[in-house]
Amino acid sequence: MRVAVACCALLVVAAACRPQSLYGPLEGNRVAPVEPGVERAALPGFEGPGTSVIRTNLSPAVLLHSEATQIRLLDRLKEWGVGGPQHLAMPMRAGIRMIHGGHSAHGPDMSEAWLLVWFNGAEGWTHWDVPWLVILQHRPERVSLGEGLKMTFASAAGHIALMPLHGFRKLSLSETADWQHGLPGGVLARCRWWASALREFPYAVTEEAAVDFSQDAVLMRSHYEYISIRDDWGTRRQRFAPLSPVLGLAYLGGNFPMSVSEKVHDPDIFTPYGPYLGVVGDSHTVRFNVAQYIHETEKQQQPTGSAHPAVKLALEQIRKRMSDKFRKDDMGQVWDHGGPNNYCWQVMGDRWYAKALAYTPEPARGHAIASLRQYFSEFVLQEDRYRPFRDKLLLVGPGIGTWGGYDDAGKFSSNLLETLWCYAHYTGDWEPIRRRWPMIRRLLVTPAESSWRSFGRVAIAEMGDEAAPCLAMARMAYRVGDRDTFVYASYLFARELIHHYVKCKPQCAEYFRNNQPWHSAEEMPREVYLTNLWGDVAGWQIDGPTYPAETGERQYSNRWVRFSNEDVARFHRDVLADEMHAEMDLLLSRPDCPYKAGKSTAHIAPSIEQLRSLLLNEDVDRLAAVSPMDEAKIGRPADAISYYMSFARLGAPTTYERLIPPDQPATAFVIGLERETRTHDTCLTVGASCWWGPKGNRAAAYPVLATWGWPTPEQAGEMPFGSGKRWVFGQIATGDAAPATVSERRINWTTSAYEIEPGGNAAGGETQ
Repeated sequence: MRVAVACCALLVVAAACRPQSLYGPLEGNRVAPVEPGVERAALPGFEGPGTSVIRTNLSPAVLLHSEATQIRLLDRLKEWGVGGPQHLAMPMRAGIRMIHGGHSAHGPDMSEAWLLVWFNGAEGWTHWDVPWLVILQHRPERVSLGEGLKMTFASAAGHIALMPLHGFRKLSLSETADWQHGLPGGVLARCRWWASALREFPYAVTEEAAVDFSQDAVLMRSHYEYISIRDDWGTRRQRFAPLSPVLGLAYLGGNFPMSVSEKVHDPDIFTPYGPYLGVVGDSHTVRFNVAQYIHETEKQQQPTGSAHPAVKLALEQIRKRMSDKFRKDDMGQVWDHGGPNNYCWQVMGDRWYAKALAYTPEPARGHAIASLRQYFSEFVLQEDRYRPFRDKLLLVGPGIGTWGGYDDAGKFSSNLLETLWCYAHYTGDWEPIRRRWPMIRRLLVTPAESSWRSFGRVAIAEMGDEAAPCLAMARMAYRVGDRDTFVYASYLFARELIHHYVKCKPQCAEYFRNNQPWHSAEEMPREVYLTNLWGDVAGWQIDGPTYPAETGERQYSNRWVRFSNEDVARFHRDVLADEMHAEMDLLLSRPDCPYKAGKSTAHIAPSIEQLRSLLLNEDVDRLAAVSPMDEAKIGRPADAISYYMSFARLGAPTTYERLIPPDQPATAFVIGLERETRTHDTCLTVGASCWWGPKGNRAAAYPVLATWGWPTPEQAGEMPFGSGKRWVFGQIATGDAAPATVSERRINWTTSAYEIEPGGNAAGGETQ
């Protein structure tokens, strides 16, 4: 077992000096446990004349099953402007036989169940090579290299697994130049390992979560299901239970506070999401030692009498802004952005009014609590303020829209949860939360845009989003007695902290730099950041001040947008202290730093002082030296409060109060992401999608294999993969006729399949 646990003196002190817990033990369960949102479908039937192509997040391979006797793989590549595979390694009784383009070999003499093909020397393959491994169930009659790899069988082909041998990695031409004279030992061992592992093809996983209060841990238990394949060679079958590649990336980082129940193995497969790691067997449990950030919160304390002048000035400003704003008991005083029409901006900043209550004198404090109570009860927690979408509620407003998905509105609806927790916690008014709990649960969009392979939510560059809302949801669920949602949100919080870690740990960006070329031949410099995750096989988007040379938007500059949560910041200080100091100093040295000194916008961009206060717990003298506080020019009250709280929180030593007691039994396990994640982009290292032809000619055709980011010379019209550049590896086809019908079927939350019925024409799977 490998255990990587961050040790921090603050944690030790906090554990030794825990005050009485505020919430008490978890009793009852006001909401029934949630079952998986979609009943797992059976695998497509493999009997009959059809062909199925199974695609999954769980494996770097695609699995074909066909009753056809002729199979063509990596076929018709000339239509994309490149040549087909030129070399074939075929294990025979006398050793590995090499076949070259235009030649064929007798199949029954094969001694093992695999074939390896590569492209070195083919037209258009001028930058790199991608060898493909093909693993058979039945002995072929004949194998030939022509426009693609063609195999004929005496009877049904059965199961065929195919995968790029090194995943998403592109090998240099020099690496494969000598393979035609004999496969290197490491390559041969890799082929044999995968020939064994893919006899047990993973197609389903059930994730379950629990919370261990006494150890402040979140547990994630994963159990996999497999398609078991017996082949004609009697190949040994081996089950391999993978970790999500994003989780694998954090594991390689070395100090995320986690442990895995079994020994972790690395088959050295590069994916766009991270390394493909796993354990031998069909299950594993990962323990995330991060629940203290849910169970404890930073305690607000009045500064000591000898407080630093900067702290005293900050307190004066907070008191003045709160006293000027809240002069009576009226929710109309809340508006900072011109009224309800800009509610989405408003409510992001409202958390600061709740946080400032501890420093606000009477009568302004009483007016503020009364005004906020009315505002949250009569406005914020009214369902008609939000747009229903699927089973969620979206916060839509000026500049915050939705374009057929959850999109930016989904970020803001999730972020509203942090504001709701701040209101309830700092005012002590939990009744609106209890009363409107079914509605509040629908605001958490995070899991609806997460998947097994992405681990956390996709398309999020901002680290102010997602982790803090999951944290807030867990605490609110615990307080209202919703055991299932408490465990589920705690599990989601741990997943989002993994994203924070890999975005901040230089070793994680280094993993991608070491596996270049990425999406072009442009070399990655040292300073690059993982920003957000895209679908298909685009994976992590990576940029920095100078990389790539041309880009529409440098997302790395949005990393700290909306970052304001003290307890998420504590995780960064505990686990990523060195990285935070280095990055904050780098930001401070930049004249174009997007986080301006002396300026904060409560709903978008924190000031550099706010970031340094939260992420470094910086000494007040140093923080005050960043910019003279009396020269700060901040307009709206919430903006000013967010800025001055950076100094006020440093007026006394940082301590924590216990919200959730440790002396209670661990929870039962509840179902994880499967309960609401929709199947989409069921691929890991290579996409497989059917070509539907130009508009007006929706002819069925065989699946096309492609990866993202580097185009083949011909990118014909209406690609099946959506926007973006693709490198195509040709078609998977059977026989010489185009299919009669092609349909896509969901198997479960990680896996889908194309079901292809054979056709009778001689079109050969035309792609136009």
